[in-house]
Amino acid sequence: MLATMAMLARSQPRAARGARTLGRAALEMAVLAGFGACAGGCLALPFGTPPMTVSAAPGVALGKPLPVQAMPEQPKGRAVIEGRAAIQPLGAVEGWQDRRFDVSIGYLAELFPKSELLGYTHHGAFLGFTHHPWMSVPPGGDGGVRLSVTAMPELLVTENDAELGGGMSFDLQLETFGYVQTDFAEMSIDGGYAGGAVGEGGVGLDVGAGVRGIGEMRYWSLHLGLVLRLPATGGVVAVPIWMLADALD
Repeated sequence: MLATMAMLARSQPRAARGARTLGRAALEMAVLAGFGACAGGCLALPFGTPPMTVSAAPGVALGKPLPVQAMPEQPKGRAVIEGRAAIQPLGAVEGWQDRRFDVSIGYLAELFPKSELLGYTHHGAFLGFTHHPWMSVPPGGDGGVRLSVTAMPELLVTENDAELGGGMSFDLQLETFGYVQTDFAEMSIDGGYAGGAVGEGGVGLDVGAGVRGIGEMRYWSLHLGLVLRLPATGGVVAVPIWMLADALD
């Protein structure tokens, strides 16, 4: 088996290395496939993700978060799980880890797992405006710890898109983070992949509150959760043609 696994970070200056990360990874995959490292031929499929954050936060909704006509009487507190995914464009900028602000755009989903309506959900889009009032980043460093406050206006719909509404949320987050520039590749007779990652990666704790209104539904929400910050990625995946043929049979 022809198998190679390499973190291809060179000893070159990091700025020059980062500028060529994704392009070099794609070229290496093309060369590997061209020399027949993948038995029987491969189909090269590109992939890519932006710099982003993803979060999951259990919490409680206070008020009437479910359709009033279906449930006129609702308990004072109801369990809710809030999930978010947001594009963080400034996270890809090298050398700006001491910045004091961020802007983002993302998707929000609220799940009410124990409701009488069998997992009723609200979902929609939001904008994020973040200020970093405190951070600890060594001089010339590419990471550290920071405290963030984010305001998020939201546009929401019910799960069947029957009603339109909105809301406003505020989050407080403590995060450890660092700037990443690396390549990765693996190839064998069963296929493989090659690509690169550029941008900030990190993990943090998040506590937040929000107020929302959708139709006759009016409620507050409180949550505590985990946030992952992910760098931008890009590259190609080599899928053996015989595997695709078997899947279509």
